[in-house]
Amino acid sequence: MKARQNMLTGAVLAVGLVTLVPMVRTLPLVSVGVIVFAALILTCFLFPQAMVNKESFLFLIYALYIAGSLYFKGFLVKNQLVNLVYWGMALCLANALLYLKNKLIFKTVAWGCLGMVVVTCIFTSQQVLIDPSVVRSGGIVEADFGESPLKVAGYAFAHGVPLLFPYLVYWVKKSDFKIKAIWVFVLGAVSFFILKANFGASLIVSFFCILLSFLITSDKTLNIVLLVTMMLVAALFLNKSIVLSSLQLVEPFFEETVIANKISDIKGSIIASGVEGSVYNRGALYLGSWKAFLGSPLFGVTYRGDAFIGGHSFVLDNLAIGGLSGFSLLVLIIWGMFKRLILIIDKNKRIYFLISLSVFVILNCVKANIGGGSLFILFVVVPALSFAHYKPNIKGVVRGEQLEITQY
Repeated sequence: MKARQNMLTGAVLAVGLVTLVPMVRTLPLVSVGVIVFAALILTCFLFPQAMVNKESFLFLIYALYIAGSLYFKGFLVKNQLVNLVYWGMALCLANALLYLKNKLIFKTVAWGCLGMVVVTCIFTSQQVLIDPSVVRSGGIVEADFGESPLKVAGYAFAHGVPLLFPYLVYWVKKSDFKIKAIWVFVLGAVSFFILKANFGASLIVSFFCILLSFLITSDKTLNIVLLVTMMLVAALFLNKSIVLSSLQLVEPFFEETVIANKISDIKGSIIASGVEGSVYNRGALYLGSWKAFLGSPLFGVTYRGDAFIGGHSFVLDNLAIGGLSGFSLLVLIIWGMFKRLILIIDKNKRIYFLISLSVFVILNCVKANIGGGSLFILFVVVPALSFAHYKPNIKGVVRGEQLEITQY
């Protein structure tokens, strides 16, 4: 059993390496697809009993349904198949970790993946200072699972690491002074990368995620009041005047960056009543996917040429392609895994996992391809972070049983 646990830990870290450290992909004989697929097969072979559950069964149906829909409706299948393999791998690894309930493995994964994230953020931030467009240009290539000269973090990474912020903030708040310095450094490195990555959606979501995570307390009633207050504040931004004033307030902080250009473009779109600029363009893309979905809501569009699909929202695009029949399966899978994972996390930390899930959902609503690695981060890395400072009371591992744990 110990050998199988070590092999599982190695598989998780190997996937983390090719997902969170793009520089590794430049090494000879390193293939992301091969490593991800190998991790999937190895995990199923080592822990077949862990795969026998509702979520695994639903995923098989979903994968066959989506692959068939894409093929028979004339869509390109390759990229989506890569994502399906990535999602299947994340599901298998999470199933195995849930079966073992070994918090020491979670702890190893947490620190190993954190180290990878910090290395990537530092390396990429250094390159960004030289060339501000390097992340965006690298991201476009990386989103297509291609080659990138510097192998800096790109589109998928920039929209995946915001999921880590809730637990990074939690440990900054809860750790003692000596350990707090480590967490402040990690939070600072990732925050600086997000700030310099020049992706507006990732930056905005990250800001509110960090703010909310800092404000969350152990008092449930206070947390509810806080969430309602933030929703009311967010509702204020439906007013054009407030949006314009806010944009003018933050614009000086992003001078000579891509974000500044975006802010200027958004202001122009609002002043022109949404008939030009990026707000209009993205609105048209979202509306195209929504209309395609409404044309055939149950099973999606009949054929690719029958409707316009915007290609800028994973949620809307998948509703248009697979309809409610396919998308509801994916929702059931993600929600089912979330409920299983959250039960192994201490009650006082569960709300942070909920915030991570919310970030995942929001980014998938406004972005079309944040990469298959985002589900690996949500199902494996984020839960692992909740055990970063846990120590077992007993030595050894009991097969299939949860170790007694004391909080650091």
